[in-house]
Amino acid sequence: MRMREAQRDADAVADERPVSVIIPVCDVERFLPACLDAVLAQTYRNLEIIVVDDGSADRSGAICDRYAAHDPRIGVIHQRNRGLSAARNTGLDLAHGDYVCFIDADDVPDADYVATLIHGMERHGCDMAAIRYRRIDEQGEEFAFDTPHNRYAHVEVLDGRDAVRQILAVTMESFAWAYAYRRELFETEPRIRFPEGRIMEDVATTYRLAGRAGRLVKLPDVVHSYRMRRGSIMDTQWRRAVLPTALNAIEILRFLAAGGLGEADARGLGATYHGMLVSAYYAALRAGSDRATLSRIRGFIREADALVDRSTVGFGTLCRQTLIRLHLAPVASRIEQRIRWGQ
Repeated sequence: MRMREAQRDADAVADERPVSVIIPVCDVERFLPACLDAVLAQTYRNLEIIVVDDGSADRSGAICDRYAAHDPRIGVIHQRNRGLSAARNTGLDLAHGDYVCFIDADDVPDADYVATLIHGMERHGCDMAAIRYRRIDEQGEEFAFDTPHNRYAHVEVLDGRDAVRQILAVTMESFAWAYAYRRELFETEPRIRFPEGRIMEDVATTYRLAGRAGRLVKLPDVVHSYRMRRGSIMDTQWRRAVLPTALNAIEILRFLAAGGLGEADARGLGATYHGMLVSAYYAALRAGSDRATLSRIRGFIREADALVDRSTVGFGTLCRQTLIRLHLAPVASRIEQRIRWGQ
């Protein structure tokens, strides 16, 4: 009986194209076993599981090794701490699968997470697939939230340009783990990798991959649990996100100016990301950023003026930019804060 079951499993794997699952790990010993258990329980069996221990100071590395000793699909790489982007890039450099997906080590994918993504791509002839997700807290309890990019209820197939448009308009998610990709999207020259040393690296990368994709399918299936933890970027580390936000905005403006989308989209989105740059400068003031950071963002704003049709930029953004040019932004920022807090 066991031999017949083993043969059926082997036949099923033989019919599946290989998928590389890349899991960056750093100091998540409390949550890591739940993640790895969920990955090993995937109904899609032909997996190459690449676990990158990015210099963990807790027992995460030992947990990775213990799991690898019990399942030959897991390979563990231990490296000095270089950040999430570097860990993902290490995984990409070692990946052999036809497809790639990423899972954060504190998240919990449903058993059919990989199967939903890969079968969706194959069924619709796409290079990328996206799924919906739920949010859980540190105890694993689901909590309510509502965002436009996680609200759709039907299958939608997009060409690459439409996908980029939705991602940049934030009507589609940028999280790397919300997608599966044909690996060739990363490997076609010039290769795409996550920007090392930068948080919010998904925002800098996902739209570029979508731009290479011939087709992308949005699947309405909720098959992933995204854990919100204290100390996350969206929680207490917003100050660290100021410069990455500005970097992402100027890179997107360069992409639009180079013809990454049609003229109408470039005009509308250009105004949006120009406004984001100006807002990033005021956020840097509130965060107490150093002079070098403020100077760098001012340089991005000057560059943006040459990339954006200023007639599309909102009056409020132009006023705030004028105050920057007149060196009055610190005063304006303090006034904005007092108004915001009703003082």
